[in-house]
Amino acid sequence: MLKIPNRDFTLKGFRDFLIERESHAKDLKVYNLWTKFDQWGARDEPYSLAAKFAARQFNLTLHGEIMEITAFRGPEEEYDDNPVKYYAHLYENGILQVYTFAESKQADKILADVVGESGIYYLWLGPPSIDKLRKIILSSRPSARLMIFAGKRSRFSALPSNIRPNHNRTINYIGSDADEALEELRSAYGVIPIALRFQVSGSVDFWVDSHGTFTFLSGKLAHLFDFVETAIELAREAKRAVENTKLEKVSTPQSQGKYSSLRVVPLQVNLTKELSAKEGDVLVEQLTNNNFMVYNKTVTHGSFRMEATVVDTKKKTFFSLGVLQDRIVILPRDETQFDSFLRLISTLEEFDPDLSFAPMEGP
Repeated sequence: MLKIPNRDFTLKGFRDFLIERESHAKDLKVYNLWTKFDQWGARDEPYSLAAKFAARQFNLTLHGEIMEITAFRGPEEEYDDNPVKYYAHLYENGILQVYTFAESKQADKILADVVGESGIYYLWLGPPSIDKLRKIILSSRPSARLMIFAGKRSRFSALPSNIRPNHNRTINYIGSDADEALEELRSAYGVIPIALRFQVSGSVDFWVDSHGTFTFLSGKLAHLFDFVETAIELAREAKRAVENTKLEKVSTPQSQGKYSSLRVVPLQVNLTKELSAKEGDVLVEQLTNNNFMVYNKTVTHGSFRMEATVVDTKKKTFFSLGVLQDRIVILPRDETQFDSFLRLISTLEEFDPDLSFAPMEGP
């Protein structure tokens, strides 16, 4: 494991340090998280980013533009004499980029606890985004090959499956024809990719998953960072859409003072097929299985319509949800955070991987 010196870094200086020692950087993981923060704040400052880490007994030490985060917790939550170290950079646009050499299972588990907090979520490369990334990598680098992938299917998925569609399944595939096999298995078994391993001859060998986490195996680390930036740009499209979905108070000048009203911009999700009442029940079950509570549900049969209140029990936020055949309209309640929206969208993408969404701007 590469040892990081105890000194100040700029982000560029930190990356250059890693690149110069890339032969010792095997299994470097780069986590990319969306946050609502543009600065760390103080450990004792309520609701600051630093406070969210400090509340979990993480030690924080700022080295210039890089925050060293030390977690004294093992995989079973007990105190550990061999702490996990992360090195993080917070961009002004709210992206928190976290580097670590820790073993994946342990590093994932510890970081997942922080991602559960309000205002923080994974970069999230949904099925359309990870598919675009795959095509960009393979088309931009003639020597690039998809060598391994992990794919999954939920039995709730609306994605067609020619073979036993009503089953949960996970498929791991290894082979130089993995790209072709992915297309075939999507059709036959209805699986969507959740992790991809690419080998780019003379360049870089790495993994990327649907959370936007990259794992460096060998090659040129600078090339990995290029692909990280590409993934961020793809994920940014989804974040822009949910950030433009809002509920806000608007003050309008009147002759007798100001009149306040609420302006709501819902999010419209377009499904790939019209839903029946039975499929509406499947959708509710999918939401429930992902820690969303559905209540006050009303259903109109015939031309299927459903309305409900949805509570994100992890992020403690509320939505109004309306389903009309092949559309889902999501209305924020109060100041619902983007991270809760992204979590809801990622759950809906398990139900319909080919859906699209955009804010419903009024006239």
